[in-house]
Amino acid sequence: MTLMMLGPVHTGSGQVLGPLDYVVRQEKDGAIWFYAIDAARIFGQMTDRQRVDLESATRTGGPTAGLRRFINSVFDPSKHVVWQCQADEVLLRAYQQNEGGRQGSGGGREQRNGGERERALEPPSILTMTRTGQKGDPYLPGSSIKGAIRTAWLWYRAGAGQAMPGLQAQAGMMRGDIFEAEVLGYRVQLGTAEEGIDTTDPHADPMRSVRVTDAALVPDSNVIERVVLYEGEGRQGSQREPLFMDATFSGLEGEGIYATGQMSIYRELQAHAVPEGLRSEAGRRWRWPRAVAEEISAEQILEACRKFYLENLRREFERFYKTSRYLRPVGEKLVQMAEQLRPNEALLRIGRFSHIENMTVRPYAGGTGRTRGLAGALRPMGWVKMRLETVR
Repeated sequence: MTLMMLGPVHTGSGQVLGPLDYVVRQEKDGAIWFYAIDAARIFGQMTDRQRVDLESATRTGGPTAGLRRFINSVFDPSKHVVWQCQADEVLLRAYQQNEGGRQGSGGGREQRNGGERERALEPPSILTMTRTGQKGDPYLPGSSIKGAIRTAWLWYRAGAGQAMPGLQAQAGMMRGDIFEAEVLGYRVQLGTAEEGIDTTDPHADPMRSVRVTDAALVPDSNVIERVVLYEGEGRQGSQREPLFMDATFSGLEGEGIYATGQMSIYRELQAHAVPEGLRSEAGRRWRWPRAVAEEISAEQILEACRKFYLENLRREFERFYKTSRYLRPVGEKLVQMAEQLRPNEALLRIGRFSHIENMTVRPYAGGTGRTRGLAGALRPMGWVKMRLETVR
């Protein structure tokens, strides 16, 4: 399984790095680097002189600003880095704005009594990507990939956007898990209509036979940059503070950013026959002839993902990008690449800012997101091309 990034992808780790957890520097070659630091190592290896400098910095600059100033003065990339990646100029400016007590512009202004004055801002917090514990290398979790596949498969089995007799009428009254189980064949109804149980048996979920590993990204795949919320027609959504994310580069610019993993389809599980004595229509025994409710093939998965995500991408282009002189070329290129997929390729939407229509299935949970997350104010997030090649 090869996943090629068509847009920046951010799969959140749940960790947020504050101003004391990182350093941003522009090196001599002009490259801007973000360093996630080990503060415990810095403070645990201080010399007597550095202890005096730390006390002086916090006394004159305050606890937070003083600590940050001290960290910058002693930081050594060869000793104190947990992981590093590139960063954009917007983050560098935001970081330098308050570094060493300096005040700058670029978002640091506020209105007071009809006048305008500068105010120092804390460097922004950073939402980090899923990374390995030892080296801090970024990767795409198998659970995120499989979740995107599952949504497309559920849509495909529910009629691929076409109303199925009886199912659409039930959808509004069903719990989400019951709806999934009904579509995929592992819903269980015991007893009678007057007195019974309506439940599911996840052991029969056909997606159990599909396993997806984590997908390791190529080196130097990520960048820290600002993400803006876009409402369409040139309007940006309201944000209380700048949003900076650790995400992959977009492949639309030709960076060739990709991740590799494996998808395994266990046909032995799909074909495993359950002995007659275990099957029962009236009791709680196994009620399917096989170990899972139905079979799934790689070809079906590819077809489901192609149709589901391409339809949503086209809809997104029409609503958000078509009328923008800046976003239209990006959207057109994205749609063009998605329409030229090979038979062993499909489209996916992974990670944050995948938006509701790519994570839910009509008619049970319809609707569409009101904004789009754009990395660098220009690149739609989350779009990925998946390629499957049989391993023999």
